[in-house]
This record gives sequence, C-alpha cells and structure tokens, in this order.
Amino acid sequence: MEGEVNDIFIGILALLIICLPISLLFVMGIVEIIKEQRLKRNGIKTVGKVVKRIPASFKSQKYEYAYGTKDTVKTSGGYLCEVEYTDSAGDTYLFRTKKVFINVNRNELEVIYSEGDSTDVMVDGFYKVGNVKYFWIIGGLLGVAPAIAIVFLLIRLE
Repeated sequence: MEGEVNDIFIGILALLIICLPISLLFVMGIVEIIKEQRLKRNGIKTVGKVVKRIPASFKSQKYEYAYGTKDTVKTSGGYLCEVEYTDSAGDTYLFRTKKVFINVNRNELEVIYSEGDSTDVMVDGFYKVGNVKYFWIIGGLLGVAPAIAIVFLLIRLE
C-alpha cells in the first residue's frame, strides 16, 4: 500500500513539474493585460504623424476543402508604419508599429505613451503583443487547471 502511495505521489509530482511551466503562459498573459490597462488609464495621449508606410506582405495560402476542392487565398498584406510623436517634454520619438495596418489612409494615429517611459507606446489601440496575450492565457489554463487539481489531490491524499 505504501509503495502505491509513493508511486502516485511521484506521478503527481511529475505532472506538477510539467504543468507549472505551462502555467507561466497564463501569468504572462495576465501581466500583459494589466500593463495595457494601466497604460490606457494612466498614459498620456497624443497624436503621432505617419512618416513612412512599409509594405508587409504574406505568402498566399492553399486550402483544401471537403470533396477535394482546392483553393489559393491571396493575402493583401498591409503596412507597418513609422510613426513620429513628441512627448510632453518636447522630445521627438520615431518608432515602427508592430501592428500591420490593412488600409492606412490616415496620416495621423493615436499614440498613448507612459509618463515615466516615452518609449512604452500604444499605437491606435495596439500594445506590444496584441491579441497574443489571450492565447497565452488560454494555453496557460491548460497548465493551471491540472496544477490546481493536482494540489487538491495531494491535499486529499495526506
């Protein structure tokens, strides 16, 4: 009986060791959301001037549908923008967006920057990693849920 409990304990410990690193994705996603919300709430809003549009193109992708029909979807690409803005101290900053804009007909974009760090910037509602943070949270839940279940199982075993 004691050997079985030790085997179960070792198995649970091994699962916990695997689940905890995956759980870090969840934490990373939550931290990014907190940073983004803090910048939206406390950041300084200004207008940035689009000084350059850099074409961003993507490969066409082939899709195979039911019944063997194939199709190639051509992507239109878009533009990365180089945006210039001046902070409240009068310093001018130039940076490249990480967001690909499909149609950028505007010459100005909204810029929100951190009061303490003018290089911490949100452009047109896009901050650092965009929607990837939500995938981190979902992926991290795959590690968090089993980790919590394992902890409760360990408590129950003792």
